[in-house]
Amino acid sequence: MRYLKKVVVVLLSFILFIDLLSIVFSFFVRNRLLNEKVYFDVLKKNGVYKLVGEEASKELKNFIEEKKIRGFKAEEYVDEAFVEANVNRLIYGFIDYLTKTEGEIPRISLSLDKELINKTDDYYKKEGKTLSDKEIKVLEKLGSELNSVVEEKINLDVFSKLEKNGVFLWARDIISNLYRNLNFYIFILLAGLSILFFMTNYNGFKILSLELFITGMLLAVPFYTLYYTRYFSLINIDEVLIKNALYELLNSFSLYIANIGLVFLIISIPIYYVYRIYKTR
Repeated sequence: MRYLKKVVVVLLSFILFIDLLSIVFSFFVRNRLLNEKVYFDVLKKNGVYKLVGEEASKELKNFIEEKKIRGFKAEEYVDEAFVEANVNRLIYGFIDYLTKTEGEIPRISLSLDKELINKTDDYYKKEGKTLSDKEIKVLEKLGSELNSVVEEKINLDVFSKLEKNGVFLWARDIISNLYRNLNFYIFILLAGLSILFFMTNYNGFKILSLELFITGMLLAVPFYTLYYTRYFSLINIDEVLIKNALYELLNSFSLYIANIGLVFLIISIPIYYVYRIYKTR
């Protein structure tokens, strides 16, 4: 009977350890990984919106000059604010995809073709002319190409590649579960601790202290190492602004998890002293 009790306590301790990690990463997923404001701030701070806007506007100007389109100015439609609004839509959609609210990774679909027709029509009216059906069809084709020029700059190709990646789809399942099941993990923790203290009396404080200490070490040591060694600065991306944004994002993720580990380490100390107090009575 005593042997069986030890086996149950060991199994329960392992379940609590896994559950603590699940709670940590559930908080991380909710407050960092799937928090759109984190991405908005990093992209804005590192000038990514401005960079993409400049590149898209440049491509659009070249296209307009090549096709000799009159009355349509790229800078009136494709600027930093335009890019920011559309990239933010992508981020919202991608977060919905990771939580399985949406079944597909989103892609931006623009309506610059309609703007082109309207602007050209206005231009013709000023000249005292009207657009023929043939000219409208030509403009619709040009407008479709116009959309593609800008969409290629805003839509991230990596998204479409991820959608076909088996490892990413597996990670999406984990992220979705972590996002949705925080309350369940907390319930398991409370129920597990209740059973643990019922079976071990004050020794439960020692076990809980050890659980927190081990979990804290596993979180704090590797993630503080990643943060302070600037490991993510080694990412090989040619565009400096995008590389800096990605580095800042990953570094903030590492620091968030490491700080939770540190909190666990700190909490484990008074809990162990509570155990010592009960033991010496």
